[in-house]
Amino acid sequence: MSRFHKTHVDDLKLGMFVSDLDRPWTESPFLLQGFTISNIDELATLRELCEHVHVDLGLSKPVENYAKQNSHGGLKRAKVISKMFPDRTLVTYEDVFTFEGEVGSAEKVFRDYESVIGDIYKGLENNGNLDMVVISKTVSKVVGSIVRNPDACMLLSAIGKKDSYSYSHALSSSVLAAALGRQIGLPVHDLKTLATGALLCDIGKLEIPSSILNKSAPLTDDEWQLVKQHISLGMNILDKTPGVSTEVKAIVANHHERYDGRGYPNGLQGSAIPPLARIAGLVDSYDAMISDRSYANGVSPADAISKLYTMRNLDFDSELVEEFIQTVGIYPVGSIVELTDGRVGVVVTEHRRRRLRPRILILLNREKAPLEEPSYVNLLDETEDEAGRPLEILKGVDPSTYDLHPEDLSF
Repeated sequence: MSRFHKTHVDDLKLGMFVSDLDRPWTESPFLLQGFTISNIDELATLRELCEHVHVDLGLSKPVENYAKQNSHGGLKRAKVISKMFPDRTLVTYEDVFTFEGEVGSAEKVFRDYESVIGDIYKGLENNGNLDMVVISKTVSKVVGSIVRNPDACMLLSAIGKKDSYSYSHALSSSVLAAALGRQIGLPVHDLKTLATGALLCDIGKLEIPSSILNKSAPLTDDEWQLVKQHISLGMNILDKTPGVSTEVKAIVANHHERYDGRGYPNGLQGSAIPPLARIAGLVDSYDAMISDRSYANGVSPADAISKLYTMRNLDFDSELVEEFIQTVGIYPVGSIVELTDGRVGVVVTEHRRRRLRPRILILLNREKAPLEEPSYVNLLDETEDEAGRPLEILKGVDPSTYDLHPEDLSF
């Protein structure tokens, strides 16, 4: 009997060594090409991603013994997260409304937030003032929407017009930070703190010349040192502003610190970095990856997720990275994807426990021609194409490939 055995994913068990997938490894979130299934999360991902894999029986461990020695991946992660927040009681959030039930109110809340952020930046540029009362009221509305159903705000943020990197990055980071906090189970007060802190992380950049921030060529060492001063410049603004909590200040002060100590300004490491700042730093990094800048185009959300996966326990806590992937999925809402039958659409909602089977608004038919009336496909229910072949996401797609403009969509 060969040691390499083609195995249906439904027959996989903890301890089995997966030597090959039925798709390229680069289309999976797994860092190593060949690994032992060590927890339930990896098992679930394989079952969502593949139909068959090849198992190396020689490298596989006895399932009974291995299962006894290894705890449930999600449960183990939850225990680690709990230790990050020893003074909090983490909660489990359930969607109060469906995406359709929330998107109408979320759109109004989100547009108000866009307007407020614009006013914040204009006010700081003109007179250096920051109105925390207005910010607090608007953040509360955004967090309320995210608590009810995070998909609506996350989608609006993902497909919003990117007129200004500073505005859109602040807004997106704020929404993502609150959504990650919800996934972790942080109390609503902490979600508001996260959203506020992530919103204000880069306000110090307003005092850095735009010629440097928008430079298309690599920064000189002196220019990079100046950019890094945006943290101290931002803290100066917050210290002069009434009503800014110490928790928000800690987020702004530490969001560029990194888990392995290679961050700035103080080279803090591991648990020395405030946990809310670690969350803000992670979403700040992710949104920067997917955003177009003067010196580089952003990568696709799926590619950014894969990159984050390689940064576990280097830049960011492994558990926070994995919780973030649980928050946004392998193909986050707003991602343009191509299905195996050739159709192209935008991911609009995630299924919390089946992240690779989202709901997609189809924009292009199999011949890549635009549809007069976009239609929805729910991959959780629609599992086969018209020929009876498995229907799933084939790959992420750059919107410019087919001249798509998700920001013009209405839901």
